[in-house]
Amino acid sequence: MKELAAKLQQINDGKPGYYLADIADKKYYYCGENLEDIRVKLREIGIGKLEPH
Repeated sequence: MKELAAKLQQINDGKPGYYLADIADKKYYYCGENLEDIRVKLREIGIGKLEPH
């Protein structure tokens, strides 16, 4: 867990907000500070889909 916390702090200079870690593939993402930023990041990495209007 210490290694994970250190890696997440390196991403985006440790800015406040939400982070996502794929521990199995050792991929780490900064998602942003609000819900829409998180939705965008998840779509960028292939999770979820656009909601119909």
